[in-house]
Amino acid sequence: MIRKTLKTIFFLILLVFPLGQLLRFELSQTLAGIVFHPLEGFILAFGIVWLVQKLFSKKPFSLPIFAREMILFAGLASLSLFLNLGRWSAAELIVSFLYLLRLWNFVLFYFSLTDFFKKEKIPLLNYLVVEGLAIGSFGLLQYLFLSDVRFLYYSDWDDHYFRAIGSFLDPGFMAILLVLSFLVLLNNYFDQKKKKPLFFISALFLLFMIGLSFARLSYLALILGTGIILLAKRKIKNWLVLGGIFLVTVFLLPKPGGEGVDLWRKSSLNARQENYFQVTQIIKDSPWFGVGFNAYRFSQRDYGFLDLKNWRTSHSGSGADNSFLFVWATAGIFTFLAYLFLWARVLKESYQKASRQKIALLLFSSLLTLIFVSLFINALFYPWVLSWLTMLLARFSAQSEL
Repeated sequence: MIRKTLKTIFFLILLVFPLGQLLRFELSQTLAGIVFHPLEGFILAFGIVWLVQKLFSKKPFSLPIFAREMILFAGLASLSLFLNLGRWSAAELIVSFLYLLRLWNFVLFYFSLTDFFKKEKIPLLNYLVVEGLAIGSFGLLQYLFLSDVRFLYYSDWDDHYFRAIGSFLDPGFMAILLVLSFLVLLNNYFDQKKKKPLFFISALFLLFMIGLSFARLSYLALILGTGIILLAKRKIKNWLVLGGIFLVTVFLLPKPGGEGVDLWRKSSLNARQENYFQVTQIIKDSPWFGVGFNAYRFSQRDYGFLDLKNWRTSHSGSGADNSFLFVWATAGIFTFLAYLFLWARVLKESYQKASRQKIALLLFSSLLTLIFVSLFINALFYPWVLSWLTMLLARFSAQSEL
């Protein structure tokens, strides 16, 4: 019964995943920036059901391979908030604590999903390709029927014109998820005895939609991720062919006007440079234990980095443009080092098994791509990217322990 329940919840996670921000619910204006996503609700439900099962089960349970590193990081992040209790009001501490619960929610998801994958034969990689195709389809529909989304500016989103933003209302994050899906598709390709036309159609569609995002960072991520896989498979010529196809696609895409489709635009670079200055200023003033995980929105407000009119609702208020600097600013140097250690361990383990396990190569290429991306956008703490990465980690851990 429990196994059936877990399986049902897992498929609900996959069902709501491509709907992105369309299911976003603002919980309260008093609790600044707190948003509920059904995706995280189903993830929490999955973890709780699994935890209850384990508490009443007499069967032994072994910790997943990356459990200690995750607990160390999350534990130090929790300590950072505790050490900053006197710094923030009760309402601000509640908001920060809810972000902390989100972090522990994903730790629990990793534990429970690893155990789940040990027992259930789930074709995860095939499902992830479907997720990417669904995300791309939402992006195409939006581009065809609602190409001008500049009105979203009045809801504190970036204004975009003739760019695919899809259900995530952001071309960058939509494109990064499409890149991750393309890496899965490419990784699966080499295990196929018979190359099916559906693969090529799916690959071209994902490449086309990544192009329509006009997100330059995703273009570089695509080059990096595919390069790692094709280099490991010794298919450098394929990399050049794919690169040529993609460049031609980007060149031929319609560019009706507006800065967003200008690949040489400088405004985003200037904004990112300013963001780096702001996060390093916060780190400079609170280097050891940070401002508390995650009290970043309130720190930005106090430093004057957020507009006082919309500091509560700004979608960029709760995070920095660099996931690693974000950890340092909010949780301090020791948590930052634990975070680096976690991903270094994952890269090491997946690299060592990349030649023997398909999932290991995919995890290594996906994580290295995300680490690169997270130097410029806070990708490693974006719920959908974190969910995707957790699923890959859990699948790798389950196979490593069998």
